[in-house]
Amino acid sequence: MKQLIAMLACILLSSSVSSGIFAQTQNVRFSRERMKISEVFSAIEQQTGLTVAYNESTLDLSGVVSVPSETNVSDLLASVLKNTGNSFYFHGKMILVYKEKQVKTSTYSGIVVDKAGPVAGAAVMVEGTDQVTVTGVDGKFAINAPQGAVLKVSMLGYKEFTATAGPQTDNLRFLVEEDNRLLDESVVVGYASMKKRDLVGAVDQVKSDVIENRSNGNLARSLQGEIAGLNISFTDSKPSRSASFNVRGTTSVGAGGSSLVLIDGVEGSLNSINPQDVESVSVLKDASSTAVYGARGAFGVILVTTKNPQKGRPVINYNGSVTVNRRTVVPDVITDGQDWLDWWKDCYNGYYNGSKSLLSHIDSTVPYSEAIYSELVRRKKDPSLSKTTTLEGSSMFGWAYMESTDWYDLFYKDYNWSTEHNLSVSGGGDMADYYISGRFYDMDGIYKVGNEDYKKYDLRAKGTLKVRPWLHITNNISMSVVNHYEPKHSRNNFNVQRAINHAAMPLSPVKNPDGSWTTAAAISGYAAFSEGSSWRTNDYMYLREKISADVIMIKDVLKASVDYSYNYTSRKRVDVQNPVKYSKKPGEVMLESASAGSSRQQVTYFTRYQAANAYLTLSPNLGKNNSLTLLAGWNIEEQKYETLNVSRSGIITPSKPSFSLMNGTTTDPVAGGNAWSYVGAFYRLNYSYRGRYLAELSGRYDGSSKFPSNSKWGIFRPVPSRGAYQMSRG
Repeated sequence: MKQLIAMLACILLSSSVSSGIFAQTQNVRFSRERMKISEVFSAIEQQTGLTVAYNESTLDLSGVVSVPSETNVSDLLASVLKNTGNSFYFHGKMILVYKEKQVKTSTYSGIVVDKAGPVAGAAVMVEGTDQVTVTGVDGKFAINAPQGAVLKVSMLGYKEFTATAGPQTDNLRFLVEEDNRLLDESVVVGYASMKKRDLVGAVDQVKSDVIENRSNGNLARSLQGEIAGLNISFTDSKPSRSASFNVRGTTSVGAGGSSLVLIDGVEGSLNSINPQDVESVSVLKDASSTAVYGARGAFGVILVTTKNPQKGRPVINYNGSVTVNRRTVVPDVITDGQDWLDWWKDCYNGYYNGSKSLLSHIDSTVPYSEAIYSELVRRKKDPSLSKTTTLEGSSMFGWAYMESTDWYDLFYKDYNWSTEHNLSVSGGGDMADYYISGRFYDMDGIYKVGNEDYKKYDLRAKGTLKVRPWLHITNNISMSVVNHYEPKHSRNNFNVQRAINHAAMPLSPVKNPDGSWTTAAAISGYAAFSEGSSWRTNDYMYLREKISADVIMIKDVLKASVDYSYNYTSRKRVDVQNPVKYSKKPGEVMLESASAGSSRQQVTYFTRYQAANAYLTLSPNLGKNNSLTLLAGWNIEEQKYETLNVSRSGIITPSKPSFSLMNGTTTDPVAGGNAWSYVGAFYRLNYSYRGRYLAELSGRYDGSSKFPSNSKWGIFRPVPSRGAYQMSRG
């Protein structure tokens, strides 16, 4: 029978997509160190519920292998099947063991050259495999590949080269052609842009095509995994969650630190920008490239540049998407009431070493007795019997519970949806141009109950006016509005995940026979989510305005730039909580979070930020072999942050939690905030000789209101200044 299953599985093998990630991570335990392969397969089937399909003619089941005391299924099979010529594949709840196809390989050797001679450091790989090698200083390589395979050669600055592995295996000669398109690509750096070939510092950049292909409410999520050295992390998957940025690992000991984020040269948040408006994102990673930003660039700088207008006839562009978001991690929980109770008994007895008798209840959430346990076993065998019965003789409970409730399944969706609509118009002529865009993003919540909802609206208008041939004025204004509603636990900000782990016991049903909530439903937060009487709203508004002027003082030689920016951010957070009624006995009503009571809290946050920059860029013509660019400027920034917290208890009508419809105590308003300012002068000098020898000198003299008067000012520059030699152009 298993041979037949294996034959059918092999037909599906090439087209099936595994959905058994959870299955692969299940653990299997062994009491012996040495076992037959057949015994290992039996243990997997018994402990995980998976079926192992194999072909007895290609696998010796009597072979004895070493097994650990505990490991996951995937690692176990990899170890057991090693050196047997067999491999495995997960398909749903089946594990398919199949004979690996034996492919004869040969060693192919040769040299990679360009017009100038051998090419060192080129990657030679076998397409579709993990086989890869790198050419030595003499351009030579050797790699194993089957005949007919595609050999690929790649290296920055060269076009990709491919060749088919044929009968000739040695003295191969691969001629690669130069490709300067990547090196001629412009990269945004501090207060300017440079060609990639002229960069001395560590700078990486992605263009809009990478971002546009990812439908996300937050730009940071679209950047994850796209830029080497940029680590982006989120505490959870909420669409409103801000990211934590880290460039090249650990920042500082103890204090930590995050990268400076600049949007069109102005400090901002990636939450406030429409990803579809982004033209490029650059990451400045080292001291040389971040020196012009002073102390705030110590942990790296992220530069976001928005799209510029496209001159010509108006171009209208629309794109929309519907996205299915699926959980990547599914917890391994016990949902069978009897299994869960067996674990609880073993843990309790093990903790007390059998010195204490079992309690008559489990954490005051469900009752327990040996009679209840025996009845649970009986009723599990007969599904027609009720899983909740009247309980006599208990001072705490009036019902006995014998359910097998999957609380995680009740709380969480397997997937949720998000929709996005983008509309932009761009055009203009020699004297003026414009870019206008709008976006609507909607994402439903991860919970099956509670009606969580997230909506974001973005609007941007950007244009340039050519007042004189030597004077260009650009205005860039954007606005984002976010409305986020989320259900919450009746115990104010009590973590729902923790509440589920604490109180959501499989033995308990959601409701009692009289229709009241059970203790588990109330304490876990499920009742509050379902009733919708406890919730939080977060409403944001981001307003950003930047006006700039470029004055061409000497064409192609000297340019002056000035700009002024004003950012306004407001946020209103409202928290409403109401106790939940539940019962442990018929006719007896209790309140979850009764001590906390009902209340409404409203917190408002306001941030006002303004900044100005003025700088000169000098690029004199020094002949064919020499290139010099000098940047020098001044920067000033100021921010004021204010908060106001107001709360009152005693909601009269839970469905109308207004301050005027409450009879409790009003707390005194609590105001807070801070203010800071920066001022600084910066410079950067870039020199290139024949495009081969590069040098960069940069720094900043900074003053900050955050420090005492005797240490407000500091000089920030990389030591020593940076230089480079381009081998590819030598």
